[in-house]
Amino acid sequence: MPEPKKKNRTVAKGIDFNKIMKIWAVLKDANDWIHINEISRRTRINNVTVRWYLDKYFQTEIEEQKLTEKIKLRFVRLKSTSNLAGFIRFLKTKQAIQNAR
Repeated sequence: MPEPKKKNRTVAKGIDFNKIMKIWAVLKDANDWIHINEISRRTRINNVTVRWYLDKYFQTEIEEQKLTEKIKLRFVRLKSTSNLAGFIRFLKTKQAIQNAR
């Protein structure tokens, strides 16, 4: 019996600025610590995708708090010095550098 074919999952290349803006808006509206699953629920973006975007693009803009090492509860919030215009400019520069390679 032949093996079933795996679904080809393609990964979009580059930065999805719509997702960036949705995540930023939720973080800005929260004004306090917020759990990643709550960001996912409010943006309607998969929680793995939210985690990936936070790890890949938001590290300079967020503060992170983990309650314990055994129980992986991860809360984030925007730093008080975060600036959306500067952040978008940084991401566009980063994308241009990646595209030039």
